Amino acid sequence: MLSALVLAVTLHTTPLTGALYRAGGGAGDGFSTVRALDTMFGAAEVQAEFEKLQAQYGESTPLVDAFDFAMRDAWHRAGQDDVRIASGSSLDGRGLALAVIRAGSHKNRFSVERLFGSLFPPRLAGDVLLDLDTKYGTDRASQFRKLADTFFADMGSDLGDTALKGAAGKR
Repeated sequence: MLSALVLAVTLHTTPLTGALYRAGGGAGDGFSTVRALDTMFGAAEVQAEFEKLQAQYGESTPLVDAFDFAMRDAWHRAGQDDVRIASGSSLDGRGLALAVIRAGSHKNRFSVERLFGSLFPPRLAGDVLLDLDTKYGTDRASQFRKLADTFFADMGSDLGDTALKGAAGKR
């Protein structure tokens, strides 16, 4: 009789994930979206974009609240699922900003779903997106996605990122 071979696979994230957590002040409950964005883009630029989003959509807080929740939720789920968060990246500032934008971009469009899919293993990313819908409701979670997509597309355009050439967002 052949015995069954069982392989235990430990999933890992990309080094980008660890760099983003580091920019946000650390993993878990210590993560701050505002700190991460300020580190990547600069506080004045982030504030100006938040004001633009406020004028364009009537609000910008769902972006911060939901992104904070998603990153914290992903950290907790990673611990439960024995997913190792890679920390070997030296990315910071503009380099990190461009890497985050490119990780979430495909065919000149940014998508926060694609970003989470690049940061985390597929099942974990899917669970986090479902948790967003559960916590905030589908309308509020959809608003978060729209705000995040616009924010990163706009900031990528400001940085001259060619991955987003022609992307919707700024003017």
